[in-house]
Amino acid sequence: MNSRLCLACLTTVLLAVGACSTSTAGHARRASSTSAGPTRSASSTAGAPPSSTTNTGATLEETDPCALITREEAERVLGRLRQDPEPRTLGSATTCRYSPETATVILAVRTNVGLTGVQANGGEIKETSVGGRPAKELLDATGSCGIYLGVTDRSRVDVVVNATSSGREPCPIANRVAEVVEPRLP
Repeated sequence: MNSRLCLACLTTVLLAVGACSTSTAGHARRASSTSAGPTRSASSTAGAPPSSTTNTGATLEETDPCALITREEAERVLGRLRQDPEPRTLGSATTCRYSPETATVILAVRTNVGLTGVQANGGEIKETSVGGRPAKELLDATGSCGIYLGVTDRSRVDVVVNATSSGREPCPIANRVAEVVEPRLP
């Protein structure tokens, strides 16, 4: 029951953040599910997976959030997934939901609101960067953590991890996922 409450709170936060902006026309298209580009080595002491891929030149409107991280990479960062990643639409965002054993992770592509649209909603926002890209980190009152990656002034990609059942802090997990996702963004 507690995980359902956390998921409901996470969904509410994502809807609230997305509802504060206007929409932009466009259609999401599914990219290749095997790779978003050539493999390169990533070096990080934060426990990032040993490999990631680079941007293929697609626009954010064409980006499938489920193609931003492969299942194998997700399992290296998050642990075994209970089910396949689930593509969805949540408010104005195209999303992909990952369900590892200990948390729920949502990747959201937002083409109508940038980093200025990140709202604290009772949490604490910190300015940060991921791979040299401007970003914001939000630890909210429910224990969920979001890393919001700026793409343009009016677009971003959200990596949100709900409170984990294992007692692990959600922000380091969200950061590791963001480190894999960031090189694939336009």
